[in-house]
Amino acid sequence: MSRIRRLSIRGIRNFGDTNDEAMIRFSRPLTLILGPNGTGKTTIIEALKFATCGEFPPGSDRGKSFIHDPVLSATSSVRGVVKAEIIVVSLTNRCANVDAELTLAMGVSKPILDYVIFCHQEDLNWPFQDGKKLKEKFDEIFDSARFNKALESIMKQIKDMNQTMYVLKEQKQNCQHIVNDAIDKETKLEDNKNRLECSKSKIEELNKELEPVLQKLKKFEKLDADYKDLQNEESNVLMNINNNFS
Repeated sequence: MSRIRRLSIRGIRNFGDTNDEAMIRFSRPLTLILGPNGTGKTTIIEALKFATCGEFPPGSDRGKSFIHDPVLSATSSVRGVVKAEIIVVSLTNRCANVDAELTLAMGVSKPILDYVIFCHQEDLNWPFQDGKKLKEKFDEIFDSARFNKALESIMKQIKDMNQTMYVLKEQKQNCQHIVNDAIDKETKLEDNKNRLECSKSKIEELNKELEPVLQKLKKFEKLDADYKDLQNEESNVLMNINNNFS
């Protein structure tokens, strides 16, 4: 965490636009700013707020009354300068947002600097404002907007994930039906394989039993052929006899 080491002010409120800047060195762990009214205590806090938050004090007409009045110095123009030296941080990007980098370097948000640490004495009663304005300030201090955005993002992700889960469940059910159907078919296939094996075994047994029957059948076929040959021979003999005695 960074800290402000010193602050220089020139041309702000009662700090005139002279060649010498008013330099304030802050001690650790605490710096007390004491003095009678009109010595610039509030101006120091306003300058710190301007240096860290980039905000002009309330009621300054966007910084017009924040600058030293040239009438008091009898000059035609005044250059207001506020410089704060912060240690333990280095920044090389020339186009960086200085206000944002300062709040990051100091480890506190801009609303905390604005409403708490460097709260102007004219705004000390902001905790007693009406509910809506008070809620807005607390939302800024506790960064509820970012939390709400994060919550919305989380809710959207939950909704998307629920939809994805619903689709996946439907796909799972469809896949489960396919798996169950495949299991049933595998079971039936296994049963058919077993029945086929049994049929093959029975066919082999029947073939073994059929072997002697086929052999007998061949014998009967041979006997039948021999019988037919004898019948033909008998017919030829009878025919010859008839021819000889006719």
